[in-house]
Amino acid sequence: MGEDRSGRAYAYRELFQSALAEEDLHMVRKATHYNHPVGDDGFCQAIEEKYGITLGNMSIGRPKKGMDGK
Repeated sequence: MGEDRSGRAYAYRELFQSALAEEDLHMVRKATHYNHPVGDDGFCQAIEEKYGITLGNMSIGRPKKGMDGK
């Protein structure tokens, strides 16, 4: 973001010079609520592959027990 401390501080301040659009703010809040990343499909797929997890909506409740009762 910057070569030195003052350059990084300037770049950080510039990030907040304009307000987020209400649509973007809603998207970030929703993603935060459900603990989902904010990004396109490629970004989400890269996270899934790197960490061996599945992103997206999961079934509500506990997983069903198998035939053996476990």
